[in-house]
Amino acid sequence: MGHLIGSASAEIEAGLDEVWAVVQDVMRAPEWQGGLDKLTALERGADGRPTLVDSESDIKIKRVNARVRIHYEDPTRLSWVQESGDLKSLKAVWALGDLAGDGSGRCESPRASAAGADPSGPGRPGFGACR
Repeated sequence: MGHLIGSASAEIEAGLDEVWAVVQDVMRAPEWQGGLDKLTALERGADGRPTLVDSESDIKIKRVNARVRIHYEDPTRLSWVQESGDLKSLKAVWALGDLAGDGSGRCESPRASAAGADPSGPGRPGFGACR
């Protein structure tokens, strides 16, 4: 499989802390991350957050599985790297920032995935899209 690279950014009318709360809740990501169908936590850090997960994604041309290692850099960055799986490699990041200190968030998501993302998914009104 060849290299597939994508990126997106969106201004979100929510504070950085509120946006981070959604992004760092990794196990709920399939609710709003298009194409991400299932996550299974294999390891958790001392704070209880998943650090190693198995994922199942539908990338339209086939279903792919990946075991990814997650790194949290509260409250502005969450990244993951494939340790094993169907793809040759997978590296991704969610980078968050506060726009001009006015309480509005910015979400940037460079990722090796064909799937779109929508953090405003079920139960998350007002987040806008990051796709």
